Amino acid sequence: MKYVAYSTMKPVAKFFMAMSTKFSKPKPPTDIDPLMADEIETGWRLQKEGSIRELYWRKDEIGSVVVLEANSLAEATAMVNSLPFAKKGYITFKVIPVGYFEPFEAVYLRLQK
Repeated sequence: MKYVAYSTMKPVAKFFMAMSTKFSKPKPPTDIDPLMADEIETGWRLQKEGSIRELYWRKDEIGSVVVLEANSLAEATAMVNSLPFAKKGYITFKVIPVGYFEPFEAVYLRLQK
C-alpha cells in the first residue's frame, strides 16, 4: 500500500472516480435492449454492496460519473469493467484515485506551529 507524507502515514486512496470517456451506440439499436436489465442489475448490486458510493449522469455529453470505494485502482477498474455495456465495449471509463482534500491538513498543520 502506498503512503503520503503529511502529519501521519495514511493510504493514498480508498475512493475512486470513474468517468465515462466513450459511449458508442451499438448497431442496430436493438442490441442494447437485452443488456439494459443486466446493466441496471449489476449497477444496483454494486451500489447495495457499497462499492458504488455515488452515481451521476453527465450533463456535457452522454455518460456517467461513478464514485467507487475499493481497495485498489485495479479493483475499482474491474468493478466498472464488470458492467455489461463496458464488457461489450459500448462504454469505457477513466478511473482516478481520489481522497480527502489534503491542502486542508497542510494549512491546519502550519497554523498549529
